[in-house]
Amino acid sequence: MRRAWRVGDVRAAEEALMRTVPDGVLMQRAAVGLARRCALLLAERGGVYGSRVLLLAGAGNNGGDALYAGALLAGRGAAVSALLLAPQRVHQGGLAALRRAGGRVVDAVPRDLDLAVDGIVGLGGSGGLRPSAEAAVRLLNARGTTIVAVDIPSGVDVDTGGLSGPVVRADVTVTFGCLKPALVVGPAAPYAGEVELVDIGLEPWLRADAALAVPEWPDIERWWPAWRPPPRSTPGASWASRPARRPIRARLSSPWAARWPARRAWSGTRGAPRPTCCATTRR
Repeated sequence: MRRAWRVGDVRAAEEALMRTVPDGVLMQRAAVGLARRCALLLAERGGVYGSRVLLLAGAGNNGGDALYAGALLAGRGAAVSALLLAPQRVHQGGLAALRRAGGRVVDAVPRDLDLAVDGIVGLGGSGGLRPSAEAAVRLLNARGTTIVAVDIPSGVDVDTGGLSGPVVRADVTVTFGCLKPALVVGPAAPYAGEVELVDIGLEPWLRADAALAVPEWPDIERWWPAWRPPPRSTPGASWASRPARRPIRARLSSPWAARWPARRAWSGTRGAPRPTCCATTRR
C-alpha cells in the first residue's frame, strides 16, 4: 500500500519541519536529490560533462529547486541554461547560484538538448499553464526531450490528478518528502513517468490519518484472489473442461490503470461481464 498526501497536509508538515532546521536547508536537500537523479540520467547518455541541460524555472520554490540543482550540474561540467518563465518572481538565490557556477539565462528553448528540468509549477499551481510556459512544454513534448519534473509534472492538479490543458510529459519525477495524489491516481499519473522519492526529513511531520491510501497489485490480489474452477466432478462436463482465463496484469503507471484503480477477478464463465481493455491469455 502506497500513501500520498494532499497539498494542505504537505504544507503543514513543511512548515513544522522548517521551524526545526536552518533557513534554506530543505531546498538544498531537494536540490541535491534532484541533481543526483539528473546526473544518473545523463551518465546513461554519455556523461554529465559537456551535456546540454535546460531548466524551465517558474516562480517560487519549485523554480528555486531547479536552479540550485542546475548549479550543481554546472559545477560538474554540464552546459546549463535557464529559461525564466516568471522573471520578476524568480528565486533570486537559486539564480545567483546558477550564474556563479557558469550557467546562463536564455530567452527561448535551445534546439539541441540532452535533458530538460521542469521547475515551472509546484504544489501551489492550479488552473493550467500560462501561455509562455505552455508553448515551451508543447515544444519539448513534441521533440521527445528527456524531462525530469520537479516534485510534480507542471500542469496537473496535485490533489485530484486532473488535467486542464497541456501537461509536462516527464520521463522521471523527483518528488520530495512524500508522494502526492497526482503521482499515483487520476489521469495525471502516467505523465509522471518513473517517480523517485527523495527523503528531506518530512515523514515524521506528516499526519498518518490524513494520508490517501493507494493500493498496489499485491494488496488487490490479497483482497480479491483469482477465481479458480472447482475440481471436475462429472466426466465430460463442458464448463470444467474449458481453461480458466485471467487478465494480463498492467502496471499502475499504464494509461488505463488510472481509470481502473482496482483489479477484479474475472472467472471466464459464459456470460460473465468482461472489460474490453483487459486482454486474456490461456493457462
